[in-house]
Formats: sequence, structure tokens, C-alpha cells
Amino acid sequence: MFENAAVAAGFAAAPAAYHASWFRFDNTTGETQPIAQMQSTTTETILTPGLLPTAPGTFIEVDLTADSADHPTWQQPVRTFFRRTSGGWTLVGLERLPDGKAGAPVPPQASKEQR
Repeated sequence: MFENAAVAAGFAAAPAAYHASWFRFDNTTGETQPIAQMQSTTTETILTPGLLPTAPGTFIEVDLTADSADHPTWQQPVRTFFRRTSGGWTLVGLERLPDGKAGAPVPPQASKEQR
């Protein structure tokens, strides 16, 4: 389960769909192997694929995206990493991939008017 903070706070309408792309992740090499792709209209109902590794110390990557005409940057994945422990899966990493527009650094030579 995850939460879309903008939707939960009432700043944005829910997207048409959420997508979760599941991968086996090799923490040594950074290589991935696809497991499954799941889709849902809510954050609470994306199912976990049945082919997840079960050995403690293994990793998975889950890339989350959303379909929203109002927020096209939501199609850039939020990348999450989980490590298998004897008690289940533990979140060990989270990356929000840049969209190339918002949050771009201002060049140091830019004048005050350009900032």
C-alpha cells in the first residue's frame, strides 16, 4: 500500500489509474529482472504478484506511476526498493526520478530577474 500525498491532502484529483512495475533487483550490480505489472484505480488495491523472491537478503524494485491528464509528471516513476527479511519486506530505498522541468537548478550566472 502507498499514498499519493497530493490526492490525500485534497490538492489534486485522483488519477485515472496507478501502475506498479515489479522487478527482482540485484543490489550488487543494479540489474533488474521484470516480475509483473499491476494496475489499479486506488492506492489500496494494487495487488502483489505471487512470484516475489522469498529468501532473506533478496531485493525487489517497485516502480510506481499514475495516469493523470492534469499531472503528466506522475508518469515518471517513483522507484522503491525493498529487502526481504525473516519478518517480511522492508523498505530500504526511495527515488523520485527528475522530470527535467520542475526543480531544475537555476544557473549561478542567472540574474535576480531570471530567478
